Amino acid sequence: MSNKKHKWVESSGGVVFRHQEDRFEIVICGRGDPTQWMLPKGTPIKGEERKQTALREVEEETGLKVEIVSPLKKVHYNFELESTIIEKDVYFYLMKQIGGSFDRHDKEFELVRWLVERDAHKYMTYETDLDVIKTAKLAVLQGGKFNFS
Repeated sequence: MSNKKHKWVESSGGVVFRHQEDRFEIVICGRGDPTQWMLPKGTPIKGEERKQTALREVEEETGLKVEIVSPLKKVHYNFELESTIIEKDVYFYLMKQIGGSFDRHDKEFELVRWLVERDAHKYMTYETDLDVIKTAKLAVLQGGKFNFS
């Protein structure tokens, strides 16, 4: 029998994309020591709705002004922090850039960049992010509206 506590948390984020001819690109955020590359996301401020959190976090972490195209995917995972098992749901939205620039991103990440989707497996730290990126590309190519699933 485990004495570990459980805690549930939620985050929201986005896959910012651009699609030109045969190139599907997404925005990723990186930091070193250890090297990690991931999609922008974060936790809500009290009273904030998921969409608001996603828009704010993506702008803070990337420096880009974005708008939501559609809901994309809900990801669930858990991890252990000290003696607590954290259950986490992350709600990702498909987004497009409407302004801003990478040089406005906050200090949470050292580097923000566009990445060609076909190279994502070389960079992304988490398998769940790769799955979200694949779903984003499918959503754009099919022109469909996705819901959290």
